Amino acid sequence: MGLSTSTVLATDDPEAGSVVTEREDACGGCRQESQAAGTAVQDLPMASLLLEATSAVPPETWPDAGCADTHSRLDRPERHGVAGSRAAVAADCSTPDALIHVLVDAPRMNAFLRLEALSESTSLNPDTIVGSVKDVGVFLVEEALCRLKECAASFCRDRTPVELFPIAQGLEPLAGEDGKIEWALKYFEKKPTDDDARIDFHEKAPIRNVLQGEKILTIIPPERGLTGLDVFGRKVPARPGKPVVVLCGSHVRKDAGGVAYYAEVNGRVSLDRNTLRVDPVYEVIGDVDFSVGNIDFSGVVHISGGVQDGFAVKAARGITIGETVGAASLESDGDITIGGGMAGRGKGRIRCRGSLAAKYLNQVAVEVGGDLSVSTEIRNCAVNCRGNVRVAQGSIVSGATTAFGSIFAPTIGSPMGVKTLVAAGVDFSVAGRRRELCAAIAASAILVRRISERVGPLHRNRAMLAMLPLEKLEIIRDLLLHLQNEQQALAALRAQKLEIAAAGTPRARAAIEVSRRLYCGVEATLTEYHMTNVDDLDGPIKLVVSESEGKVKVRALDR
Repeated sequence: MGLSTSTVLATDDPEAGSVVTEREDACGGCRQESQAAGTAVQDLPMASLLLEATSAVPPETWPDAGCADTHSRLDRPERHGVAGSRAAVAADCSTPDALIHVLVDAPRMNAFLRLEALSESTSLNPDTIVGSVKDVGVFLVEEALCRLKECAASFCRDRTPVELFPIAQGLEPLAGEDGKIEWALKYFEKKPTDDDARIDFHEKAPIRNVLQGEKILTIIPPERGLTGLDVFGRKVPARPGKPVVVLCGSHVRKDAGGVAYYAEVNGRVSLDRNTLRVDPVYEVIGDVDFSVGNIDFSGVVHISGGVQDGFAVKAARGITIGETVGAASLESDGDITIGGGMAGRGKGRIRCRGSLAAKYLNQVAVEVGGDLSVSTEIRNCAVNCRGNVRVAQGSIVSGATTAFGSIFAPTIGSPMGVKTLVAAGVDFSVAGRRRELCAAIAASAILVRRISERVGPLHRNRAMLAMLPLEKLEIIRDLLLHLQNEQQALAALRAQKLEIAAAGTPRARAAIEVSRRLYCGVEATLTEYHMTNVDDLDGPIKLVVSESEGKVKVRALDR
């Protein structure tokens, strides 16, 4: 079987040269001739011509559908719904008895068959049509081949024209996934909320904290994608995914492979224009309020304004506040500095392992690991300090102030005789543990006494024990074992209490100095010694422990 005319629409392959086509029209006025670079079109198989047709040709350049000769004319494919085609590769496989066209869209992903009877001859058979399609080089799977045979048989039987019957469909390439970032932690996810009634409006999106040496993210490389096949069985390369580019900003390093990024300091993670940074300082311009929300940061927090009631600021490396703090919560493993003061209204709380400096403290619960420095006054606060407590200009009034070191203040107490407790040389953490031990020792001692009172008379009276039934003897044996265990536990608690007492601060360090006045009603404690001041005492004075007398004594200091 031969091909009567070969026509290819579209080619711009630089390696293929110029594709030669020749078309003859029965009207006699439409003869076109072209020449290829040394190769005649009839010398090339039709499949090769179709594979070279890779570019679209505008519809206006397609052969005119109005030409009288239907034997060799090619209809416009877009009129028949060739999806996405502005042009199509077309092969004319016609015979004297039928017009046979194979149309392939520009992406070469769909092949169609067009059939039209040209005579009433019975010589045309389905095998001729199928063979023509195979000669073009279209790859036919078994299912498509069966459909083609059915279509050809139906056409040979009924002579009904066939318009763009799908005979093959390529396998589209699957583009590779782009590279992506895999975060080590969920830095950019918001906390879920169940309903509006349970939303805490003090909470905003969490700060993207990272610790020194911690992995921040990993770069997942792009995928190559899956290769496709066109209708001729030729591989269609897939578009590879795009790589992700992340640059190292301040305080960020990459591993040797360049795919994992690590923090060099504690701080906040930010990714801006493909640059990854870790900022060790979190700046708040203005107050910590509903526009900012609570702060939980792994570095240093600087607040130019203040902190409003109900908000919490937590920072691993330190907190600096420019103005006043209300009934809020401050916590840090470093130092805390409050440029104004803090009026806690009984709800404010400060906990820092470093030193604390403030203008004033009013109704605040304070725990300080280092020194506490206050400019004007400490009023009605519960202060526990492992360093020294120093008030520069004002007084300590009401509440309880405990220091592991010494206490220095111009005035302690008030003219009204308000009860004020001050203690120096007392470790508040040890004192709390001592109270817990004392309570445990008392409870254990009571239990030991009750068991002893119950089993003691029987244990001492051997004759009575011999008369008891076996069941009661088992009960007494269990009670004696319980008594032995409780006695051992009581001895261990008392030993811990002695260890805590032995680890106390040297008494020589304990001192309370008052430069102006110590008012009546002040209760002072130095290590384990106590004193209640019954008269107003003018300063400068110093309360110290007299080892020989075993009490707190007042010494006058030189002015």
